[in-house]
Amino acid sequence: MGKGTVRHRSSLAGRSSTGSSRSQIYVGLGLAGAAVLILVIFLVSGGGGRRTVPDAGTPESPSRKPVSAPSDPAVVEVRSRPAPEAPKPEPYPKDLAEIDGYVLTAMAADEYGRALGILQTSRGRYPLMEWKAAVDKRVQRLKEEAGRAYAGLEVKALEARRRGAEDEVRAARQRVAKWALEEYPPRLEKALASVPAGEQPWKILFDGSSMSFIVDERGWRLEGGALVKVLGGPVPAETRENFTDGEIRIRFRAAPPGYVFFAVRQGLSGNSGVHLDEEALRALGTAEHVLSFSMDGEAVTAALDGKPVRVSTMGRPRTGSLQFNAQGASLRVSSVEYRLK
Repeated sequence: MGKGTVRHRSSLAGRSSTGSSRSQIYVGLGLAGAAVLILVIFLVSGGGGRRTVPDAGTPESPSRKPVSAPSDPAVVEVRSRPAPEAPKPEPYPKDLAEIDGYVLTAMAADEYGRALGILQTSRGRYPLMEWKAAVDKRVQRLKEEAGRAYAGLEVKALEARRRGAEDEVRAARQRVAKWALEEYPPRLEKALASVPAGEQPWKILFDGSSMSFIVDERGWRLEGGALVKVLGGPVPAETRENFTDGEIRIRFRAAPPGYVFFAVRQGLSGNSGVHLDEEALRALGTAEHVLSFSMDGEAVTAALDGKPVRVSTMGRPRTGSLQFNAQGASLRVSSVEYRLK
C-alpha cells in the first residue's frame, strides 16, 4: 500500500483509541455518582447503625418499649368516657337572684316555712320546665338546710333535758315552732319523750335574810330569820318575779284565829291559790309546814306536807307572781324556793 493509505489507517486507530478512553471515563463517573446517591439515601434512612443526632439542647431520649393498652376495664372505661357537658345557665337569672335574696332573709330569721312558701309561690311564675327545675333545686337545698339545723337543735335539746335545763328545752321548742315546718315539732317531742328529765335545783327566793324579793314591805318585818306578818298590816307579800311552769315551795308556821292564803300566778287575769281557814290552822298546830305548788300549762296542783290540798282558781292565768297574806292569824315564812319542772 502507499504511504497515504498507511497514514490514514493510523489516524483512524488514534481516533478510535481516544473515543474508547472517553467512554470509560464517562462510565466511571456515572458509577461513582450512583454510589454517592445510594450512600446518601442509606444515611438519611438511618441505616448503617448510626443513631439520629438529637436536637441541640434536648437530652437524648432513652430507648422505650412500646406502651401496651391498659388491661384494667375501669381504666378503659374512664378513658373512653366522654367529657362532661358544661352546666346550662339557669333561666331568668335576675328573677332567681331576687328570690334567693328573699329566701335567705327568711332563713336568717329562722322562718324556714316562710322561705319555703316563697319558693313554692315562685315556681308557677314561668311555664318553662327549666324554671321549675331551678326552683325545685332551691326547695331541696332549703329542706336539707332545715334538716341540718334540726339535727343540731335536737342534740342540744336532749342534752338540756338530761341536765334538767328545761328553760333550754323550752327555747328549743319555741325555735322549732317558729320554723313553721309541720314535720319538726312532733319529731322533737318524740325525741324528748325518750329522755327522762333531770331534776332541777331549787332557786332560793327568800332565805330569811332580806325582804328584797317582795314588791312592798309594808306590813312585814324580818324576825329570827323569817318574814313575819305585822298584825293589821294592809299589804300582802308579793314577789317581784313572775312564774309560768315549775314548782314553788314555801316553808311557814301559822296560828289561829283568822286565816292565811297563798296564791301563785297572781295577776290581773286571776290566780290559783290555797286557803287555810281557822279550822285548818288549828289542825296544823305550831310546827313548821311545807306548802308546794306545781304549775304545768293551765294545770295547777298543790300539796301540804306532801298531801294533796284543794286549789281554787280564778280565771286562766298562765303566768304571775307568788302572793301570800294573813287575816287575823299569825304567819311566819322562813323560806321561798322555785325551780323549773
